[in-house]
Amino acid sequence: MSRIRVFFFASLLLAGCTQSRLDKTVKMKSFVSESAKGCEYDSTNCSRFTVNYPEFPGLEQLVQDRIQQKIVLLVRGDADDPRDSFELLGEGFQKDYADFKKEFPDGGGSWQRNIDISLLLFGDSLLSLQYTEESYTGGAHGNNLVAFINLDPKTGELVKLDRLLKPGYEETLRTVGEEIFRQNRELADTASYENSGFQFTNDKFALNDNYGFSREGISFYFNSYEVAPYVMGPTEVMIPYDRIREWLK
Repeated sequence: MSRIRVFFFASLLLAGCTQSRLDKTVKMKSFVSESAKGCEYDSTNCSRFTVNYPEFPGLEQLVQDRIQQKIVLLVRGDADDPRDSFELLGEGFQKDYADFKKEFPDGGGSWQRNIDISLLLFGDSLLSLQYTEESYTGGAHGNNLVAFINLDPKTGELVKLDRLLKPGYEETLRTVGEEIFRQNRELADTASYENSGFQFTNDKFALNDNYGFSREGISFYFNSYEVAPYVMGPTEVMIPYDRIREWLK
């Protein structure tokens, strides 16, 4: 496959192959819940919960609702948690903080949970969003999380790799991903993951299911604690479409 074919594939992700184009209007919105006004500037005795997220008023209402549900589910984190709105999640965060202060009145530091949903790609056939969270609820350090939501903008249904890659792509994707992972982590080709501080089953590299799509390629993201201790930080593996050109549909 030529570079022209790779460019065409990326163009299809953006434009789709239908004559009827979607209205790709994007409006950014913010939800904020604070235990006290001005908590953003107080680092001693308050809690603040924020979500910055996109809305897509040009899409069908059912699709908009499905996108919102999937964003709320990511923010919620726990599938068994019944809270289904930012308002309820914010109230729960404030209650948890108030309960903490009752039990530990001298507990120092404010609680913060800041979430940004950013747009990676918006085409007629694929909508890819990146979820980034920074939070602190006590302890030695805060926590960070990156996740992705990949959807069909016509239906609101999830889009998996199988939708965009030909059957049998898995080993090539894993091989290319491992090469990039080792480069990013400055690991020799023969270095053991276990001896280098990483935890992969049977010491064999594997990509995870946490990926998003951009114009350039597919990004896989390993969050802290996922395959290495917190001190080693996260690892992003961006696989350019050009490296897997023979597997692009």
